[in-house]
Amino acid sequence: MRRVGIVLGAFVLLLVVALVAGYVALQQVDWNGYKEPIAEAAYEATGRRLDLSGDLDLQIGLRPGVRLTGIRFANADWGTRSDMAILEHVLIRFRLLPLLSGELAVGRVEIEGLDLLLETDAEGVPNWEFSVEQAPSSTGSSGEPPEDEPAQPSGTADAGDDPELAERPMAMLLHHAEIRNAQVVIRDGATGEEQRIAIDRLLAQAEARELPLRLELEARYGDSPIQLKGEVEGLPELMAGGSLDLDFSVEAGGAQLAVLGNIGEPLAGTDLDLDLELTSHALGGLSALAGSEIPDLGPLRIELNLSGGGARYEIRDLAVEIGSTRIGGLVDAQLDGDRPRIDAWLTAPRIDAADLTDPSAQEARRVRPAPGIQLVSQSSGKQRLFSEEPLGLDGLKTVDAAVRLDAEKLVANANELEQLGLELVLEAARLDISELAFGLAGGRVDARVQVDASRPTPTLSLVGKARGVSAGRLAASAGSEVIEDGPVDLDFDLRGRGASLAAIMASLDGTFEVSMGRAILRDEYAAMALSDLGSIVSQGLSDEAELDCIYGDFRIAKGVARPEGLVVHLGSIALFGEGKIDLGRERMKLEFDRQAQEVAASGALPPFTLKGPLADPSPGIDTSALLGHVVDLGADLVGSSEKRSHETVSGCRQLLARYQREQDERGSTADVARKAASDLGDKAGKTGKKIADKLKGWLR
Repeated sequence: MRRVGIVLGAFVLLLVVALVAGYVALQQVDWNGYKEPIAEAAYEATGRRLDLSGDLDLQIGLRPGVRLTGIRFANADWGTRSDMAILEHVLIRFRLLPLLSGELAVGRVEIEGLDLLLETDAEGVPNWEFSVEQAPSSTGSSGEPPEDEPAQPSGTADAGDDPELAERPMAMLLHHAEIRNAQVVIRDGATGEEQRIAIDRLLAQAEARELPLRLELEARYGDSPIQLKGEVEGLPELMAGGSLDLDFSVEAGGAQLAVLGNIGEPLAGTDLDLDLELTSHALGGLSALAGSEIPDLGPLRIELNLSGGGARYEIRDLAVEIGSTRIGGLVDAQLDGDRPRIDAWLTAPRIDAADLTDPSAQEARRVRPAPGIQLVSQSSGKQRLFSEEPLGLDGLKTVDAAVRLDAEKLVANANELEQLGLELVLEAARLDISELAFGLAGGRVDARVQVDASRPTPTLSLVGKARGVSAGRLAASAGSEVIEDGPVDLDFDLRGRGASLAAIMASLDGTFEVSMGRAILRDEYAAMALSDLGSIVSQGLSDEAELDCIYGDFRIAKGVARPEGLVVHLGSIALFGEGKIDLGRERMKLEFDRQAQEVAASGALPPFTLKGPLADPSPGIDTSALLGHVVDLGADLVGSSEKRSHETVSGCRQLLARYQREQDERGSTADVARKAASDLGDKAGKTGKKIADKLKGWLR
């Protein structure tokens, strides 16, 4: 035990000797002599004033040091305030053992009360870019160039002139740096917007110069906490143009970002090679950090490699997972020039539009029709289908792009698009979707879309076709069972002008041809309209009608669509329509002539009309058409009922051709019927006159 006591005593004695030696060494240091070279070095490196005119206190202990207060670092000349950084006080602690040998080794820096302003001017120039072209060879503590042969202040020494001070090395080997109670303000000079980050604690620690610097951050942006942990390697060589190796993660707003890689030119922010991974259970938590509302899309996972920097960035190995959505590919972004340009090549096993929309808006989507085509109340109290709200085409003027997307499946509003191919080019506000092809409801759609938003009044053209799309499957996806089966073919060539859907529809020109095969309509009014009198009398009213086919060929001019041919065919009844649909005024008037195909013509119901606003058209019977129908029935009885009862027609186009041919014939046949009735009336009149004359003779 005695030996142990001797060892401990010796250790304490050595410790006391070391403390005394360290204290003596610190007392011999002329600290004010270091303020001048530090300020001078800062000015030469940055061209900015470093004010070290505050108090300087000596700290004695196992970790001796110096405390500085009232430190200010000048802002750029154009800055919104005079100082870029203000520090309440800084504590610099030195390593004891090097100090005993005359070496001033900085081992720890503690900063309290930092107020840092990072801002850009109206042209985007940041205040952390320094100009040193005019920097002089030496400065005073105020950072200003000294006058010729300035007088040395009492009690200070020039480090360059003091041999003892010049021979005493100052090793800036920083093992530990800590910032507490700091505020960072980020200001955009172009918009005037400011963001404020409160730093509770920032720790930077390295065990040796050649080892990575460990970072820990606890901060707040508004009410959102931010945490950072990781390592940075290469800081000692940073000012000499060295690169940085990064390996850290950030947690904020319920999201985690991991960064691993290298920045080749960190001072310029270029030559990036970073692997990024973002995960989140609720992305909406980042809204406060972003300064704008972010849809709550979580959970999500995004992985990518980011390269480039400055004016051009490249994203490779992109992998996005949001719910059931999976997207991969690569993206190039060119940020210089009049407009940014984005080139993207994307593939997707599956895209679900619901995954890309805020879930809080899903209920509203279920009760609202699709954007653009919806019931909207106007000042007149009427309702419209086509919205007058702007389509947001001005956004096409802000960026150029070339995008290729191939998706195996895209789900939108319960509809599934399969084998989607999309190719678009956006150049100078002109959008050309040269390919838009996808499978839909058992069929296939191919279209081309062109939008020119560079003109004062935007123009739009839509050309394409659809083959074999099931109307029943589309209705079922919308939650309706009104129709079953019904394969649809479309051909369209449409052009319009305007910044809203209503304006485009009011100016629409072009052609639209539609045909639909066999289908079952489950609608009471449709069943009555598409039935013959005999079936109604024998079977009663039905809520179901079986269609053989529908065909319509429309010509559209200045927003008014007129059918050149319109026919609906059942086994026993065919409806032939004519009239117009005014897309601008959103009103329609279509007249349908019903004709029997397999029973006597007198078994058909009279003609009817469908007219009124597109949002709520009303059916009715045209009385004038009814009188004409009665004459036509008489003409059919006189001329062609026997022929019709024995003739079968299989296609709507053939039916339409025969109907148009018979319309021409019917005019002459009706004239014959009217003449026969007139002749019969004349003969009856003459016979009656003769009978009356005979009676008069007998009575005499």
